[in-house]
Amino acid sequence: MLGLGNRLTSYKFSGGGVSYDATYQAILDYATSQGYTLPSDSQKLLQNQLVVDLKASGIWSKLDTFANFATDGNSNFALIDWKRLTQYTAVNSPIFTPNQGFTGGGTRYIDTNYNPSTQAVNYQLNNASLGTYIRTAPVSPIGSKSVFGTTEVNGIVLMPQFNSTTAFLRFNASSWNTIPSINQVGTWILTRPNSSNLIVYKDGLAFPTTRISTSISSNNIFILRRNDPSPQYWDGQASFFFAGASLTELEAKSLTGLFQTYLNGSGNRLGIFYGDSITAGSNASVSANRWTSVFSGLQSIMEVNFGIAGTTMVQHPTTPTGTSMYERMSTIPEYIGADKYLFFAYGTNDSNSPITFTPTAFETQYNEVIANAKSKGWPASKIKMLNIYRRDDAKEDIYNTILSSIASFNGVQLLDTASVLASNPALYMSDSLHPNDAGHSAIASYINTNIL
Repeated sequence: MLGLGNRLTSYKFSGGGVSYDATYQAILDYATSQGYTLPSDSQKLLQNQLVVDLKASGIWSKLDTFANFATDGNSNFALIDWKRLTQYTAVNSPIFTPNQGFTGGGTRYIDTNYNPSTQAVNYQLNNASLGTYIRTAPVSPIGSKSVFGTTEVNGIVLMPQFNSTTAFLRFNASSWNTIPSINQVGTWILTRPNSSNLIVYKDGLAFPTTRISTSISSNNIFILRRNDPSPQYWDGQASFFFAGASLTELEAKSLTGLFQTYLNGSGNRLGIFYGDSITAGSNASVSANRWTSVFSGLQSIMEVNFGIAGTTMVQHPTTPTGTSMYERMSTIPEYIGADKYLFFAYGTNDSNSPITFTPTAFETQYNEVIANAKSKGWPASKIKMLNIYRRDDAKEDIYNTILSSIASFNGVQLLDTASVLASNPALYMSDSLHPNDAGHSAIASYINTNIL
């Protein structure tokens, strides 16, 4: 489970100094032995916490290679492979910007020196993942530029915006897959859980697709271009890279949150969102159009989206899934001054099964979740709740009355997004439950106008 609840508590003071997690200390020791400039003390704490959280979430043990380019150490430190304690190679001087990453263009790129065919420990043909964080898109984003890749044939390629609406990718396969993409910026995670399925997570939003695997590429993975005889060089900026075994949905969302939380450590304001499929944006055309992303843009805050489709506030009484908000309380991060809002949007799926997830349990466990957030320093003024809109008015009334009571008891704001959705059926998909892009925009606009 994600360890964001103790964001800067994994170090301890000992003999006047700081004692780091042994894995992160090994990274510092390696850098010192190579004569590299280490990060600032404040950033060491953030990087140490990143390692601790990757371990706690079960992600670290799945990785073969991991590099964090967003550091205030020097460019050599930024190229350290944290898992293998080796070095990525900067070719033709990609531009390093402290705390941001490397920018390509011209003939500049990074060789990970990681060959998934010969050097993999966890990465397998039908059990694999890899990804990056794109901080800045290329000046001319459209085209066959690859943010990372090997060869096209039976290879690994991610072209995050092949045209104005579509990303192209290959993943241990000989043919292309496509997903919607109108904005490159954010976290991209490709994961293959078996021989036929692959899933792309863009900022936590899942795009499942199918493609039979064929083979693992025998070339090193390059970043800022693909490892191909006639590549196009990608001139955006990348902040992280990783590869390893397949990630679950929870792990992919946790990794997305960890990237964003780490990048937020320099003082950017953070908006943290928990909820179900509406929060996850499952019916938005692209992740940039879900209400959390639109609202974050309006507020100029960094979005950390922990929405998971199908989830409830209440823990299942007989077969817990680990995905209910009640079971995920430990993932609520400690409040720091830069944090802006903590959102909870639950009740739709709970109300759909009121015998299993009873109204009494809903109220009790929701109150416990908010109490947990307050125990981590979150002021009531920063915690926001959303009510629900359902086609079943009786269920809606019961649960919205409970939500009003929970908000009043805890002194937090309840935002009446149901009033926006109920007034216009054109804001819904054909299921009359999930908002379409216009509905997501309306929710974001309402919250932006009415939030206190």
